[in-house]
Amino acid sequence: MRILKNSNFDFMSKKIFALGLSGLIVFAGIFSLLVNGGPKLSIDFKGGTLVAVQYNKDIKVEDVRSKMSNINIDGQKFDFSKEEVKYFGSKSAVSIRVPHIENSPSNFAQKIADHLFQSFPNQVPEDMTKFVLSKGKINYDEFMDMVSAAAPSIGHCNTMGTASSMNSVAEALGMSLPGCAVIPAPYREREQISFDTGKRIVGMVHEDLKPSKIMTRKAFENAVIVASAIGGSSNCTTHLTAIAKHIGIKFDLSNWQKLGHEIPLLVNCQPAGEYLMESFFSSGGVPAVMKELIKNKKIHTNIKTVTGKTVGENLRKKVDIDNKVIKTFKNALTEKAGFLVMRSNFFSSAIMKTSVISKEFKDQYLSNPKHPNVFECKAIVFEGPEDYHKRLNDKKLKVNENSILIIRGCGPVGYPGSAEVVNMQPPDRLLKKGIRHLPTLGDGRQSGTSESPSILHVSPESAVGGDLGIVKTYDKIKIDLNKRRVDLLISQAEFKKRRKNKKVFKPKNQTPWQEIFRNTVGQLDDGACINSRGKYLDVSHTKGLPRDSH
Repeated sequence: MRILKNSNFDFMSKKIFALGLSGLIVFAGIFSLLVNGGPKLSIDFKGGTLVAVQYNKDIKVEDVRSKMSNINIDGQKFDFSKEEVKYFGSKSAVSIRVPHIENSPSNFAQKIADHLFQSFPNQVPEDMTKFVLSKGKINYDEFMDMVSAAAPSIGHCNTMGTASSMNSVAEALGMSLPGCAVIPAPYREREQISFDTGKRIVGMVHEDLKPSKIMTRKAFENAVIVASAIGGSSNCTTHLTAIAKHIGIKFDLSNWQKLGHEIPLLVNCQPAGEYLMESFFSSGGVPAVMKELIKNKKIHTNIKTVTGKTVGENLRKKVDIDNKVIKTFKNALTEKAGFLVMRSNFFSSAIMKTSVISKEFKDQYLSNPKHPNVFECKAIVFEGPEDYHKRLNDKKLKVNENSILIIRGCGPVGYPGSAEVVNMQPPDRLLKKGIRHLPTLGDGRQSGTSESPSILHVSPESAVGGDLGIVKTYDKIKIDLNKRRVDLLISQAEFKKRRKNKKVFKPKNQTPWQEIFRNTVGQLDDGACINSRGKYLDVSHTKGLPRDSH
C-alpha cells in the first residue's frame, strides 16, 4: 500500500484543459488504485496535494469529512474539515484536497491517507491487484494486461528500486558522468548524456584512464555513504561487494554498517519516502545529495572520476535543489538510514535496510519501553516461494501479528541465483485488519522497490548447510536491533539434535549452466561471485589477453 506521487503536476494552472485533464486524472487515479500496489494515490496541484483513498465498499463523503477535523500527525494537529471532499470515480473511493503547508511533517500525504484508513478499519481493502483478481472480476490474462499497462513508458523502476539505486551508486563511485543516474528514459537529457558517455569513453581510452584508477577504496566508501543517504536498495550491498572483489579491493559487509548506518536519509522517494524518481531528478539528483554530504564532510572529494576530474571539481557547478524531495542534514527524513549487519546463533550474517522501517512497524515491534528495538516472535517457515503462496492463507497455519515469516532455499545455490522473494506479505486475514507488514527473514533477496524492513541475505544459506535449515514453524525468535542480533530461542541440546538430523540439499539442476553455477558460486555476504580466489584480476597484465578465435 503506497502513495503514488506525480512530480510537478500543476493542472489547476492549466484551466483551458481542466475538463479533459480531470477526466484523465480520475481514470489514471482509479487505474493506479487498482493496479499499482495499493489503494492510495496523491497528485500534486498548485498549492497542495490531492489525496485519494479506495475502500472496500461504498462510504459517505460526510463521514470522511467528519474525520478530518482533528488529525494528529507527528504531534501536530491539523483541521481539514473545510477542505473539499468528494467521490473519486466511484462511491467507494474519495479524494480530499490538502493545502500546501510550510514545514509539514515528512510523508505528509501518506500519513493523511493512513489516518483515513485507520478511521474506518472495517473498510480497509486488501491489496487491490489481488482483490480484483481473487474476486473473479478479471481473469489472469486481464490481470497481466493491467500490470503491463502500468508501465507507460520505457525505462526502469520509477522508485528507488535496485536499478535506480545502482545507477546512483555508479555515479557515486565516479563511474558515470555527473547527473547521469536518474534521468528518466524518455527525456532529451538521457539521449544527450548517452552520447556524451560514448564520447567520454573514447577519451578515457586515449588517456589510459582505467576503472582501477577510479574505483579505489575511497570511491567505494563514497558509494556506501550515498547509497545510505538515498535509501538505496538492499541489493547494493551484494553488488558493491562483488564489484570490489573483482577489482581486488577488500570491502565486506562490515563497511556498510561502519560507514553507512549513521548517515541520515536525505531523499524523500519511495519506498522509504513519498516521491518518484522523476521528482528526484528534477530536484537535483545524485549531485545534490553529494553536495549535501560534502557540506557535512561525509565523502571524499579528492578522488578521480570518469570525467578525469575529481569528485569535488565535478560538483562545483550550482544545482537547484527542491528540499521537499532532497533534504538537508538538519531536516532529514530519518536520522540513521543505513544498513544493519545482523549476526545470529543460526547464521553468520544478514542485512537489514533501516530506512524503510515505518512508524507503524516501529510502534508494533520496536516500542517496548523496557526493551526498545527488541522483540520476540514466532517463526512461520516456508520452503521457497511456491510453498509460501500455497500455504500463507491456510487457516491451519497460525499466523498473527506476533509472527515472523521465514523463507529458505532461495540463496545463490538453493534457488539458484538468490531470488527476490523475501518481501512476503501477511495473509489476507491480517491485511483486512490493516496489518500491512510482518517481520520477514530469508536467505534470498528482495526488490529495492519493497517497503518491507526484512532481514535478508542470510549467509550461509540453508542449501549449503546453513542453520537456517533447522528452524521450525512456531520456534521463538528474538530480534535485538541494538545488539544487531537474531537468535533462535532453543536449548543447546536441541541445537545439537537438529543439526545432527539436518536435511542435506540435493540440487535438481535443469540446465548445465545451473550445475556450473551451483558448483562455483559463493554466498551473498561475499558478493555471490564465482569462487575464483582472485586468480583473474588484471588479466591483461598478469596473464595476457586471450587469443582471438578468428
